[in-house]
Amino acid sequence: MNSLTVLLFCAGVIAAVNGAVLNPAVAQYQQFSKECISSTNTDPKNIAKVFNGDPIEVEELGSHLLCMNNKFNIFTENGDIDQDNLRKILLVFNPSKDKTDVAVTNS
Repeated sequence: MNSLTVLLFCAGVIAAVNGAVLNPAVAQYQQFSKECISSTNTDPKNIAKVFNGDPIEVEELGSHLLCMNNKFNIFTENGDIDQDNLRKILLVFNPSKDKTDVAVTNS
């Protein structure tokens, strides 16, 4: 799993959650996050670190982030990143096409 992709995905989600309008994609993210916290026994305090911009060790959230990536179908069946789907999801959370293209290209 490319940690840059995961961190950029989280950054996009942070921007969306901090937005004034709660759209269906954000609600879906929140539901997926609850499910992944439960299934991976992730400490929500570690997730809060990401939202606060605090540094994290990927190992602290690895299982949670893998769960989230699977729920959003970021990976193909053979484990490659589905760049089309990643682009679509990132554009929902961060409408900057330039930033999205950088994130997808670096994934």
